[in-house]
Amino acid sequence: MEHLSFDQLARFREGALHGAELLVADDHLAVCGDCRARLQPGSRAAKNWAELGRGLRASALAAEPHIAFESMQAFVDGSASQADRMRLETHLLECPGCREEVDDLKSFAARLEAPPQSPARWNRYLIFGPIAAMLLAGLFLMRPHQPPATAPALAIALRDSGNTVGLDRQGRLVGAAADGDAIAAALREGKISVNVPEGLRTSRSVLLGRPSGESRFRVLSPVGEPVLQDTPEFRWEPVEHARAYKVQIFDPDYQLIASSPQITATSWTPDRPLTRGKRYVWQVTAIGNGPAITAPQPPDPEARFEVVAAAEAGAIQQAAGHLELAIRYAHAGLCREALSEIDGLGRENNGSALVQQMYAGLAAQCGSAAQR
Repeated sequence: MEHLSFDQLARFREGALHGAELLVADDHLAVCGDCRARLQPGSRAAKNWAELGRGLRASALAAEPHIAFESMQAFVDGSASQADRMRLETHLLECPGCREEVDDLKSFAARLEAPPQSPARWNRYLIFGPIAAMLLAGLFLMRPHQPPATAPALAIALRDSGNTVGLDRQGRLVGAAADGDAIAAALREGKISVNVPEGLRTSRSVLLGRPSGESRFRVLSPVGEPVLQDTPEFRWEPVEHARAYKVQIFDPDYQLIASSPQITATSWTPDRPLTRGKRYVWQVTAIGNGPAITAPQPPDPEARFEVVAAAEAGAIQQAAGHLELAIRYAHAGLCREALSEIDGLGRENNGSALVQQMYAGLAAQCGSAAQR
């Protein structure tokens, strides 16, 4: 008598057999005790995990230092500690074999949780789990389980713009060609240092040549920060009934450097570049039917800014990857840009505690600088 195959038994259990094939299988099971025994009743998801675990555990022990089955199971079901998750995420980035096993484990767990496609007609319709567990364990044992010959074992690793950057077990940087010390420090310590030039942010100021009026409006940017472009955009709040605005830019000695024509928009970009590495002060005057109003006015701080030096601007332009860009932006004092790059790094490493630590540290430093 020819017995049913594993595939036929599996599809019989899932209700995937139809027509003549279903009738043949049903008749065979009615007379074949061996095939009925291969579909043992009463199995549950916990038994399936145990069967699968025995096969995976044997494979993991034979191929150290790969991830043990217990660690894989904790990673998949969410019970692993934060430190273990970081370590496993790093290993999975560099080990296709373990990554494939974890993906199979996730898929298998999801399948166990799914309800059967059709109700069992009688107790001969038995749970497919033990058979699937044995098949998967056999596949894991037969599959070659060798790490890539050229892939270094990384202690810390992040995905960055489609590549992997990290530290090997000796603390050496892997995957980055420039800014090696700064990138290694960021990976090792989870911290990026922000350098905001001293004296850009002040608490109070004296207006340049105009008394305070009864009405006030505010400049928006740039205020108390470096700017990357040497032709920055100046922005301010609108003033009701104003028919025009005029922007003036001064050097540190309050000598007029550039001035806009009268414009109706609430932003202006100079047509000539400012000098890189130099600090400036600016103000805007609203012109209407009554007295002109100038911003900023005390007690608002003086609107100072600094154009990023040529060397720093060039380094930013040559940076590759979110992490390197964030470090170079932070070194130039460009807080918003640095935080944006770490946010992009976080999207590539969903849930990474290391990236979250970098972002929190940057945000705290930028907030402290804003209060100085």
